[in-house]
Amino acid sequence: MYIENFRVREVNREKEQVESEFEPEQEPEEEKMWSRATGNILFHWQAPEYESYDRDKKWYTVMTLGLIAIITYAFFTNSPIMAITFILIGMVEYIYISRNLQMLNFMITEKGIVVEKEIYEFEQINSFWIFYDSEIIKSLSLHTKNSLMPYLQIPLHNEDPDEIHKILTQYIPEIKQHYRLQDSINRMLRL
Repeated sequence: MYIENFRVREVNREKEQVESEFEPEQEPEEEKMWSRATGNILFHWQAPEYESYDRDKKWYTVMTLGLIAIITYAFFTNSPIMAITFILIGMVEYIYISRNLQMLNFMITEKGIVVEKEIYEFEQINSFWIFYDSEIIKSLSLHTKNSLMPYLQIPLHNEDPDEIHKILTQYIPEIKQHYRLQDSINRMLRL
């Protein structure tokens, strides 16, 4: 009895495999809905999720000594919470800089700017500015209406900023932005 049921199940699995091989592939419903939501793609590029810096042994030594000095100071001032905080900051930063970079997809569509599966509609964007210095900075900065994260930095990688500029000026205003202190410090410390 068990062997017969097993054989029947195996035959049914083989039939399903053969039938699925000859069925034409259809676009999943999720992808259809996504393309309707974003509209036509005007520009598409890929870039790493964040800027990667070359860090040598000297950099690691200086950062480790600085972190040890802060943690030692915390212990001498009887501040265990400060010590624990900086130990955790050091661990998180080490994990962050040692993981592999992922390549993300960016698109400018008729309805907004798409970052992977997240769309920022033009109605939700106040303005944009392109920070571009061929060797130092290559990013698109969006000033959004989101109060928690009002500025969004999108890496341009090797893309031509002029093409992106031409497209975006049709949909949102270009207003000069200043490079944030936090971004300057991160760039200086190569974080």
